[in-house]
Amino acid sequence: MSLPSCARPVAGGVEVAVRVTPKAGSDMVAGTMRDAAGAAWLAVKVTAPAEGGRAIQAAIRLLARQCRVPPSSVELVAGAGARWKRIVIAGDRTLLASRLADLAAEPG
Repeated sequence: MSLPSCARPVAGGVEVAVRVTPKAGSDMVAGTMRDAAGAAWLAVKVTAPAEGGRAIQAAIRLLARQCRVPPSSVELVAGAGARWKRIVIAGDRTLLASRLADLAAEPG
């Protein structure tokens, strides 16, 4: 299975372009969105506020749960102070591609 447009292979796993929305009504992955330049981003909504890094930690836990990997396998690599982030998920690329394709296609 190929990776969704918001992801690319990296050594040991997959890098995912993620747009995190803090203070949402619920924690969820809401499919793929495109920015003004046309780049694809996985839309992640979390109830946690952005203050103190709580939103990114909630997003990491949510992505780990949805991809069925431990939270220690999910690492923020760029965008700590922004909504647009790059996250690496360590693990088997084939399994991650399948799980990310499901997340990128359907909200929830």
